[in-house]
Order: sequence, then structure tokens, then C-alpha cells
Amino acid sequence: QLKKVKMNKFLTILLVFPFCISGQFFDAKSKVVYGFNFGTYIADNNSAVIYDGYFSSYNNVKEFILSPPINSNNSPREYIETQFNDWEIRNSPLEMKYRPGVEFGLHIGIQNENIKYYLDYNFANYKAIGLLIVDEINPSNPSVNPENIEIGVTGEESRNFINFGFITNILDEKEYHLGLPFFFQINQSKFKSNFISVNNQKYNIPVFSNSLNNTQNTSPSGMGIGGGSGIVLTLKVINDINLSLGYHLQYSKIKMRFQNKEDFNEWGVQHSIFARLIWTKSEIETN
Repeated sequence: QLKKVKMNKFLTILLVFPFCISGQFFDAKSKVVYGFNFGTYIADNNSAVIYDGYFSSYNNVKEFILSPPINSNNSPREYIETQFNDWEIRNSPLEMKYRPGVEFGLHIGIQNENIKYYLDYNFANYKAIGLLIVDEINPSNPSVNPENIEIGVTGEESRNFINFGFITNILDEKEYHLGLPFFFQINQSKFKSNFISVNNQKYNIPVFSNSLNNTQNTSPSGMGIGGGSGIVLTLKVINDINLSLGYHLQYSKIKMRFQNKEDFNEWGVQHSIFARLIWTKSEIETN
């Protein structure tokens, strides 16, 4: 029985002792920190629908292809009709999906012992991708798998966003810090281009023109808001330099405004997976 009691005491010491000697990751004094972010941005696909011709004077990409060619020597319809006498577009409306994009930006904050207040200013560039299938119609030779032509549809977009928030403690050890961020977001989305590709030829889908002055709004854009949370793991690299690895889940409104059509407004869930290199500048003196 005595041996059992001693063994229990020994196990208790083994479990408690590491927590007694472990120190906090951040200093007690407040410090200014700054750095840069880089990683991957994944946009919600519910706003990718705009690249099915939403900004154009056509209702969708299908209508753009079916419309009479402005230049019969250089149009997707002209090429298709050189391949097939009769044809139809299989999948419309088109399902567009975003590819993960590159995210980078700047970070500044005030690091306290138990909480960090910060501001991020990030940029992201990415593409929406879709595929239209044009099938040949041949009554004399009907087939379940007819001859077809694939038409790639691409939308290019950029977003800027400011995140203002704070990070609280989950785990605070001498070797690492695990934090829970909460932030408010202001974002700007900007249309860059929308085009189709067929037979290695690129065809731009024209953007809505302003009927009052006959000019084109080539870069529709808009401001939105949102918020989010996630998780951030911080490790020490060398003195005064830390590396954070994080994930942000953002629920935000994506808005774009343009001429002659109703504004696009859509809420969605966006994701960011990032690394952040941080320098500690100086202590904040308090009287």
C-alpha cells in the first residue's frame, strides 16, 4: 500500500511539474509587432456565377456564343459551325467554380501578455473556371456520346480586405502559443476579365456598356463587410522574430456595382490558410 502511495505521488509530480516550470510565450510588457502574410485564399463559389456572362450585355455565356458574330472571321460561333452542321450547348447555365488563389499582405499589432490587437491588409488574386460542352446533332447517326467541342470559360478577380481584430489565448507555453482570433472585415472585390477559350483562341466577353455615354465599365467593383474567426499557432524563429501558421474562416458579403444592371450582392464563406512572419519592434512604455 505504501509503495502504491509513493507511486501515485511520483506520477502526480510528473504530470504537474512541466506546467509549473513552463513559461508564457509572450512577455508581460506590451510590444509593437509587424510583419507580412502569405498563403492561399479560397473564395465561396456562390459569387462565381458572375462569370457566366453576368456582367455582359448577354444573359449568359451560352447567349454570347449563340449570338450572330460581329466579325464572322473571328468568333466562337464561326469556328463551331466549321466543325458541325448542327449543334447544341449541353450544359447551361454554366457551373463556375473558383480555384484557390494567392493571398499576401501586411500585418501590424500590439502584443500584450494575454491578448493581441491587430490589423491586416491583404490582397488576393484568383480565377473562376467553367467548361461548356458543345455537342454535334446528327440525326442520321444518333449517339449517346456525340462528337463535342469543349469551351473553357474563365473569370479573373481580385479582392482586397482589411481585418481588424484580436487574438486570445487557447494554449500559452514557452515554446509555442495557440490563439483564437476574432475580426471584423471590410473587403473590396474587383472584376478583372471574363473570356472563353476555344481552339486555342481567346474571346473576351464584352462588359456592360453605359447607354448614356456609350462607354464601357471594364472594371466593376464593390465594397462589402464581414467577420470571422479561426486558429493561429505561433512559434519562435529567433529572438524578436516569430512565425505564425493560421486558418481564417470568413463570413462576408461580396458586392460589385456596374452600369445598366442590378448590383451583385451575395454573402458567403471564404477561407484563408496562411503563414505570417512577425518582428517585435519595441516595448510600449506606460506611465
